[in-house]
Amino acid sequence: MTSHGPAKLIAVHPNAETVPTYGKFELSVNLQGEFTNPFDPEDVSLDGHFITPEGKEQIVPGFFYWGWERTKVGAAEKVTPTGEVCWRVRYCPAVEGEHRYYLTVNDGKTEARSAEGTFRATKSQHPGLVRIARGNPLYLECDSGAPYYAIGENVCWPGGGGTFDYDNYWKKLADNGANYARIWVGPFDCFSLERIKRDDGDRAGLGRYDLANSWRLDYVLDEAEKLGIRVMFCIDSFNSLRIKDPYPAWQNCPYSAAHGGPCQTPEDFFTNPQALEFFKRRLRYLVARWSYSPAVLSWEFWNEVNIIERYISETSVPWHRDMARYLRQLDPYDHLITTSWAGHQGDPKVDELPELDYIQSHQYGARDAAKFMSEVCYEKAERFKKPHYFGEFGTGTLAEGTREDKDGIHLHNGLWSGVVSQACGTAMLWWWDNYVEPNNLYSLLKPVAEFVKGVPFNKAEFRRAQVGDLRYAGTAPPARLEALNLDPDRGSWEPAPFNQPNTFVVSTDGTVEPEGRLARVFHGTRNHPTLHNPATFEVDYPAAGKFIVTVTGVSGHGGAALKVYLDGALKIDKDFADPDGAGKTDTLNEYNGDYPLDVPQGKHTLRVVNDGNDWLYVQYRLPDYRRRTDPGVQVYALQCDPAKADGLAALVWLKNERYNWFNYVQGEEFRQIAPCQFTLSGVPEGQYEVEWWDTYTGKVTDRQQATAQQGMLTVVAGKLLNDVACKVWRSGATRTVRP
Repeated sequence: MTSHGPAKLIAVHPNAETVPTYGKFELSVNLQGEFTNPFDPEDVSLDGHFITPEGKEQIVPGFFYWGWERTKVGAAEKVTPTGEVCWRVRYCPAVEGEHRYYLTVNDGKTEARSAEGTFRATKSQHPGLVRIARGNPLYLECDSGAPYYAIGENVCWPGGGGTFDYDNYWKKLADNGANYARIWVGPFDCFSLERIKRDDGDRAGLGRYDLANSWRLDYVLDEAEKLGIRVMFCIDSFNSLRIKDPYPAWQNCPYSAAHGGPCQTPEDFFTNPQALEFFKRRLRYLVARWSYSPAVLSWEFWNEVNIIERYISETSVPWHRDMARYLRQLDPYDHLITTSWAGHQGDPKVDELPELDYIQSHQYGARDAAKFMSEVCYEKAERFKKPHYFGEFGTGTLAEGTREDKDGIHLHNGLWSGVVSQACGTAMLWWWDNYVEPNNLYSLLKPVAEFVKGVPFNKAEFRRAQVGDLRYAGTAPPARLEALNLDPDRGSWEPAPFNQPNTFVVSTDGTVEPEGRLARVFHGTRNHPTLHNPATFEVDYPAAGKFIVTVTGVSGHGGAALKVYLDGALKIDKDFADPDGAGKTDTLNEYNGDYPLDVPQGKHTLRVVNDGNDWLYVQYRLPDYRRRTDPGVQVYALQCDPAKADGLAALVWLKNERYNWFNYVQGEEFRQIAPCQFTLSGVPEGQYEVEWWDTYTGKVTDRQQATAQQGMLTVVAGKLLNDVACKVWRSGATRTVRP
């Protein structure tokens, strides 16, 4: 597009004379100027200057707009231009009263200013944008002071139905109490903004934005806002800067020199001055077009930035710091800012930056996802003192076990684990389109939404409860034997205590010593000989049984091998060859599965060795090995001062420890657990009411009276098959959040 003549504002048309607070006030603008790229603020820039009733000035960038409309052709969406071409400025008034505004346009040679206009913002019931809670920095709240606890899932892109798919997603989420979702705007189609040119007549390319996809985002955010869904706006993903599998997109990245961009390699993106300026330009467009919307929960710079082609912390830290500062300067509404990582460790040097408002973890593959994620949430809260939640989780990166878990046990457990683990939201499942939707599992969200409704996370100091004396409430049943699952999460390609030979004593009570040295990444002898970490297990089988090694991935950099010795005799000998040799290097999954070994009753020595070229991922299972006399219940709980939480003293979730997706898909029938009891320490003396909730219906099923003496409150739970939740209330307190 080229517009001739000196910069001039020809016409300004407001969408209304009055709008409710947190509504959209929009100006359609016709202008002229000497420019060739309407997306380059150095070529032409339009800004709206808004003066609030208190006299505060806010500057909002304007953007070039092209109208589109959608139709459905069969099951697919088709969008076509309407012919409406103009500039627009969008503004969100936060306070009621008369607002004044004027516009400026600059084409690098001339600047012009419009006449002043006014509009009135009327009072509404809208709670406002989401902020860090003033009373508890681990949680979130709205401008109104209402708590915001995020409940939802990833809904990052649609299928062939385009925005019509979101009509379905948003309604089902909202109908079931969800208030959160995540959308990607790159690097793939439908919402992608920057892309390479597809033909000579295509106006796309670096520094130019797809206007059809921008219109789609307009529509999707507008519909989310109507239904009270807040969106984490993911700006880019590791794929854009990845050459090798999995899911590389560098070959189609407009920043690549191969397509006329400034970057010779993916890592140049974080340091090349031109690349930095182009990304800032993209941020300006995002702020101009969508920052007005209260549906924008936050800006997420990256999806899993640590698995780009070559992640370098020393360049990632200043990049995140400087981009966050620039974005904060641009965004007049001060939306939250975050980024995300593959795995739960992330880059602490980035996460600790004060410029990032909250942090995230991702997790795939944990057999007991609730236990694993709960511990990580507590660790992150203690370390960073910021809001945190799991932005992605699932049974495995390849959806292993997902389709078999048709009841959504791993979704259910992920949702509830966040509530009782100092997370500012539930764990957010990844498989929205091929799992939640076809199995219609949205109803699992609603009980969580009912349980947390009105809970003042943002005001009270919810902390990890001191749980003790977990035992049967009556006569204990006979001892039982259960499977012992050893599901290590430790793994690296650096020297570490777990990257060396270790001997483990595996007791029948389930303890493994030394603790913290069992490795998931099992290194071979050639590629990383100094990390070779064979594992020796000293076991004592109560009856003849099995020892099972589960392989969940093999290196594509030369393969691996598995040998298992029983009392010095070789029993398992498997060669996991790399069929591509030096060709493809993506992880090999054809060897995944169980490798069992029969073990006689009594004491034995098992030695597991990888003497192949490179690494493999391992887990271990010892069926009918662990002798149990305890109830086998996991107690997750938060507690706080009831005087600061409207009488609420504790939130508790009890789960049968066997109740997880992995045991379910293995065909286990969960046993009913006899009534049990536990204590909460540090509870003010007095009378309490324990309110029991069904976690699948979201209904209160029972209320019991309890007394705290000498700071100890004993809670008695009934028979338990799967899980149950409860709230502990101070008797006689004014309760504003109970059903």
